[in-house]
Amino acid sequence: MSQAATKKKKRLGREELTLNLMILPGLIILIIFVFAPLVGSLMAFENYVPAKGLLKSKWVGLSNFEFIFSLPDSKQVFMNTLIIAFSKLVVNIFVPVTFAILLNEIRDDSDIKRRCTMLSLTLFDNPYRVIVCSAATSSDKLLHALKLAKPLFISAFYDRSIEAWILREKQLVLLISDAQNKELCAIREPIASILCHLKQQTGIRFYTAISTLADQTEQAAAAYTDALRALSYHIYERENDVYDDTMVCHQKPSFSPSSIAYDPMITCIEHNDPDEIKRCCAQFVHSLFFTQLPPPDFIRGMCIHVLTNIRVRFLAKHTELSPEEPIRPDDVLLCHTITELIEWLTAGFLSLSESYKRQKKSSDPIIETAKEYIKNHISSC
Repeated sequence: MSQAATKKKKRLGREELTLNLMILPGLIILIIFVFAPLVGSLMAFENYVPAKGLLKSKWVGLSNFEFIFSLPDSKQVFMNTLIIAFSKLVVNIFVPVTFAILLNEIRDDSDIKRRCTMLSLTLFDNPYRVIVCSAATSSDKLLHALKLAKPLFISAFYDRSIEAWILREKQLVLLISDAQNKELCAIREPIASILCHLKQQTGIRFYTAISTLADQTEQAAAAYTDALRALSYHIYERENDVYDDTMVCHQKPSFSPSSIAYDPMITCIEHNDPDEIKRCCAQFVHSLFFTQLPPPDFIRGMCIHVLTNIRVRFLAKHTELSPEEPIRPDDVLLCHTITELIEWLTAGFLSLSESYKRQKKSSDPIIETAKEYIKNHISSC
């Protein structure tokens, strides 16, 4: 054996000795707490007497087991042991695994945080912004268009660290680093160019929102919420389809429901006058503009409020009518413009008016005349 090989073998031997010494503490603990207690299982085969100890007690073989199984309750005890052991398997294995699978299926805004933790970019050390892009169109067309938009956004911000993915097949979400905290116009301009290109290519009008600057990964969900809040302002159909926090209204709404009179609307419903109903609805929606661009959620919420209140009052006045289907708040979210919102509100009142009209036609005129006579003459006595 050559001298070099001998030296290499000695060096490897010293390294292995070091590694073996590192294992030694764990090995000692394993022997003391796992293997050493196994010696105590000998007591099951002995007539154990503590005074004599484990080694000097009389060996009886399987006599102890024969005694146990001869007891009348031994079968019940054995079954209880099996049931408890099986229950432990279910509780300790199947329940955690099932919960983990269900937890993995949850899809909400925490997906933003999860994406941040998976990033292999330098976003951890640099401030970044969240950009959300979407459009008011059917799911199939929107998903195809978002797939076309994704590489366009990535190439537009090639000089930045960027992560992009399609969320719930409805939104394109981007996280881009903004270490220099550039002006929003530096981000807005390339986005506006992309949206114009997408409209020409797909015929779909996209809306995009830019969040406020986030300094830490933990702020990703909050930044995503800020972007969604800004994106909701596309309801006002501004020429610029790129929105940010500067457009968001932070003023407290100063509106009272008394700005619209319920009685005239109820009269319009009774007369089944579609034009007048639409005029009242438009008047109500425009009365909500306490500022130039009030929060869209406030507008939608107040539309649900007035439709619900007038329905209740109208049905209380005309008890012969059967109750209308309950209002579904999700339908309001499908209104992407103020015009669509007015149309939704008008449709709700027209439905009530049509129900009243059908009920009125189906009523017996003689009975109705008698009711009116009793109401006007007898009740006044």
